[in-house]
Amino acid sequence: MANSALPKTLVENQLIMSDIAIAGNILIPIGLAACTFTSALGSIMVGPRTLQALALDKSVPMRSANKWLSKTRKKDNEPVNASIVTCLIALVFVSFGSVNMVAQIISMFFLVTYGSLCLISFLHHFGSSPAYRPTFKSKWYISLLGFAASIWVMFQISILYTLIAYIFITLLYVYMERYHSERKGFSALFANTLFQVNRTLQIYLQNKRTRTHSNDAKVSEDWRPSAICISRNTFKRDSALKLLNWISFKYGFGTYLHLIDGYYSHKTNEQANEEMRRLLNNLDTSNQVYVDTIISPSTTSAIAQSIQIPGIAGMENNMVIFEFLKSDNEDDLHDIISNFRMVNAGGFDVCI
Repeated sequence: MANSALPKTLVENQLIMSDIAIAGNILIPIGLAACTFTSALGSIMVGPRTLQALALDKSVPMRSANKWLSKTRKKDNEPVNASIVTCLIALVFVSFGSVNMVAQIISMFFLVTYGSLCLISFLHHFGSSPAYRPTFKSKWYISLLGFAASIWVMFQISILYTLIAYIFITLLYVYMERYHSERKGFSALFANTLFQVNRTLQIYLQNKRTRTHSNDAKVSEDWRPSAICISRNTFKRDSALKLLNWISFKYGFGTYLHLIDGYYSHKTNEQANEEMRRLLNNLDTSNQVYVDTIISPSTTSAIAQSIQIPGIAGMENNMVIFEFLKSDNEDDLHDIISNFRMVNAGGFDVCI
């Protein structure tokens, strides 16, 4: 095209092909009409059925709209209501009058859909979820490349329309996420991806970590607190949790374990799940501590198990926090005294 006409002419004359091609005055308009007709026919056939399928899956964030759009004509099972909505949407865009503007808007819909599918495919592949078993398999880097390319093309077409499109799809997703709160959204995809990234980083750091076998205490410039606290009095007082939260605010890491006395069984497991839900409901949004429950017949066994396992960041624990109340019974204080030597043997800092 650049060899057949000047760039200025290509921009100004949309039917320049009819002047360049042989018999272009006849063939080009006929070809454009045929392409437009087939595209419109395909859209009017596919669009209503896609909208009906979304309504049948209750994806439209209004129950009455789902019920109305999913209805079909009994004699031929045609989605009449969905066809009406599709035609109204088409008429709204046609009423704009400007073909270039309509083309940009429609391109945004296609590119947003394509980019979203590529992003979801990338997260599924990278997250390696066992539940993801696609019929057509591809490589994760192809999906990532498709997502990046769709964003780049959208910004090349129109920065304004691109921002509007992403704001619109973000608001729509947030609304549908609240409407379908029982369904798993992007959080599940990102969780699997973060698990994979965290695992890879931890294994890499473990392989690169140099271990010293000297008995002398060595203070590292990279030292930071990685504290763990085990308490059965979580719902009586939260002083230890607040202290651990302060330690973990920026520079440190904290793990809080709510101790449930007893042997591991179906009953104690249900109790642990119930108390875990209570614990999460009591936490505020500013909490910086990873909380969990542990079932153990004694405080000693709970401490011995917990201090050997790395914290949530993958960093080995280096501090143990004990808590007790002077006005309370002396069982907690007795547990601290009896377990202090064991904790100290591991070289842990102790905070009481």
